[in-house]
Amino acid sequence: MAKLIIRPRVPASKRPPTNPGVSESQIAEALRASGGFYAAAGAMLGISGSGVGYRVRRSEHLKQVVKDTKENMLDIAESELLKKIKAGNMTALCFFLKCRGKERGYIERSEVDTRITGQSGVMVVPGVAADVDKWLNSPDVQKAKEKNHEKCIH
Repeated sequence: MAKLIIRPRVPASKRPPTNPGVSESQIAEALRASGGFYAAAGAMLGISGSGVGYRVRRSEHLKQVVKDTKENMLDIAESELLKKIKAGNMTALCFFLKCRGKERGYIERSEVDTRITGQSGVMVVPGVAADVDKWLNSPDVQKAKEKNHEKCIH
């Protein structure tokens, strides 16, 4: 009968790379080609993504390659976004204004004020209904009450 050898588990960060024959320059080139994604770079080299990560963590040069590659990918994405903005793409315009136009007031937020009217708490959203009583008696709310047997307003 074979003797079972139990070895302590070694964390992934302490394990050797799956293929030490892959050079640092090959890893750097694969990282550039994959946009800095470890799994994609590993697939190009025939090693795991964690194997690429292992090598990156141990090399200042590879850390810099990853940083530079990520910056390059951001530059490409920003260039494409700028093209969409100039073409009048509304989704791109809104995204840009929400991200970069905050100092000019282009922010996405909701202000909610809770007021108590009678025995029912009603949530009032500014700009939707300035007068709570008027809103509660509006045709839309009355229709919803009838349809939902008064379950829509608690």
